[in-house]
Amino acid sequence: CQNTLGATFAPMADAGPDRIVETGSRVSLDAAACIDPGQQTCRWAFVFRPTGSRAELSDPDSTSPTFVADVNGLFVLSLTVEETGGRSTDTVMITAKTIPGDDVVK
Repeated sequence: CQNTLGATFAPMADAGPDRIVETGSRVSLDAAACIDPGQQTCRWAFVFRPTGSRAELSDPDSTSPTFVADVNGLFVLSLTVEETGGRSTDTVMITAKTIPGDDVVK
């Protein structure tokens, strides 16, 4: 990205806040805040999935892919943002639980 004076800045990945979700729910990821369309590319990837999970990202090269938190446990995902000025990576932790009540984000 460039500022109004023409200086180039390295990209800043922001994978979003860590969350608790209900097991079986579709989880939406969002990198739109850190992407400058036409200037940067992004790639999401699982760093860790709970044992037995078959979760897959809907589109790893999208700014907003989804996946189903198919089993209880911790899902760790990385977001890598690249452009000519460099590369930046951030991670997000999604904890899937069976929780009754209001402390679950869907």
